[in-house]
Amino acid sequence: MKTLIIRLLDEYSAVTQKSTSFVCKMLDCQVRTIPTILEWAAQEERILLTHDVSTITRYAYDRVRLGQTMPGVIEVSPDAAVGRVIEDILVLVECSQDGELEGQVQYLPW
Repeated sequence: MKTLIIRLLDEYSAVTQKSTSFVCKMLDCQVRTIPTILEWAAQEERILLTHDVSTITRYAYDRVRLGQTMPGVIEVSPDAAVGRVIEDILVLVECSQDGELEGQVQYLPW
């Protein structure tokens, strides 16, 4: 399911020519710490899409508090219906401008 969302975002980005900052890449969270993942996302100017709704928020806002770049986090409830989440992500992508999610954590589904 995660791959489906990423492919959908890749295709959406290619078709609409929207910023690739919304396109996510999967990282192996078992071998990386959350601060490392957020640092990678910041360096790549990527918004992080995650199911980790219990811990990422704190680290994301720590980066903001410390004045570090944090392009944004989209936290998706693990119990959410995939179709609904995809629709919400597409609305978020379509209605947001580059950099608009900087320093923010969004929770899906809405």
